[in-house]
Amino acid sequence: HMNTTYLSSHLQQVLTSVQCQIQSPKPLIVNSMLTALSTAMQDFLLVEQPIGIQTPTSLYLLAIAESGERKTTTDKIFSQAIHDFESSTLRSDHELLAKYEKEKLLWKLKSDELKKSFATAMRRNFSNKVQIEKNYLEILEQEPQKPLTNKRIYSDSTIESLLFELSQSRTGGLLISTEAGNLLSKVNTNYTSSLNSLWDGESIHIGRKSSGNFSLEQKPLTCALMLQPNILEQILKKKELITRDSGLWARFLICKPDSTQGTRLYQGKTDNFHLADFKERITELLQLASHFKAVG
Repeated sequence: HMNTTYLSSHLQQVLTSVQCQIQSPKPLIVNSMLTALSTAMQDFLLVEQPIGIQTPTSLYLLAIAESGERKTTTDKIFSQAIHDFESSTLRSDHELLAKYEKEKLLWKLKSDELKKSFATAMRRNFSNKVQIEKNYLEILEQEPQKPLTNKRIYSDSTIESLLFELSQSRTGGLLISTEAGNLLSKVNTNYTSSLNSLWDGESIHIGRKSSGNFSLEQKPLTCALMLQPNILEQILKKKELITRDSGLWARFLICKPDSTQGTRLYQGKTDNFHLADFKERITELLQLASHFKAVG
């Protein structure tokens, strides 16, 4: 039996009402509940340890459960508010990106013309070459900057794409997978090192030949993985030295609940007011986070 006394009375009510509604194991419900809370609050909350070090509040969670335990259903219930909030903010992202692309096009036309004028003035030693050079340098400083996105949810990403997309977002991220076998099969030392650094709240600097360098300054990440026991066992046989020795699993809250299959009785459809209140609160926290600079 799971000890839920650490949950507030409100969260215990949500847990009980969702468990009655969908009858999935309580640990799975708590796992998904903590995922939503971590994602909603990680952008504006830090924890200060007794030694004075500040660390992120974001959580890494792993749920191990057989097929049919309603992992996906449980996840959808608690992540819906996050998906809805991201969808609404991504619409404004598209508008800002379209505006940026127009401004960038106009800027490039002006920049190219001034570059030609500057090259000609230098080659022919025009008397006004100093002013032309000044104009050219000014336009270079006016290059439009690509707007950051509000992308928050990632699934089955390579570590390279995850880090780059996090660097392009103004918010922290949620790496989530209800069938995480594919994601974990990609894990290598670079993947575990980067995930460890994100959990620890360290800055990450990446140098790429094709698209240039980028950095993540203490960017928070919530990681929520779910998979079946036999798949985890297969992955551990191949990746145990990488995942265990790196300390990756030590950073995860792990649950492996007893099955509820065969014990679920029919429940009529009812309104879940506790869950509705929880979703509303998650949306409020996400809105609050949007007014803060992400921790990084």
